[in-house]
Amino acid sequence: TQGTTILLASHLLDEVEKVCTHVVILRKGEKLYSGKVDDMMATHGFFELKSDNNEILKGLLKEHNGFSEIKEESGLIIAFPKEEMSAKDLNQFLYKKGLVLSHLQKKKESLEEQFLTLTERQTV
Repeated sequence: TQGTTILLASHLLDEVEKVCTHVVILRKGEKLYSGKVDDMMATHGFFELKSDNNEILKGLLKEHNGFSEIKEESGLIIAFPKEEMSAKDLNQFLYKKGLVLSHLQKKKESLEEQFLTLTERQTV
């Protein structure tokens, strides 16, 4: 069977994420990415964490050595794992180190967040 291609130009990336299978990201006429939406979003996600002592939490995450980036936003620690990691394994590691979390949630970056990361990286 023969498919149909529709070219959709949009800044509403949450809508693009819902209806498109492939994307091309352009900036000033230069192609930054071309491929499947799923491939672009195939990251290891990130964790949102919080404890009674976020400084100790950040130190333990650095000690773990399994994260490419650790930052703090609005009282939450955001940690990006280098490879696939479950919330259960991370929680167990921190608990064994004596830290109890008050918040732990694993999330995936949206297409918009991936777009912002891609365009920031290409500006440098």
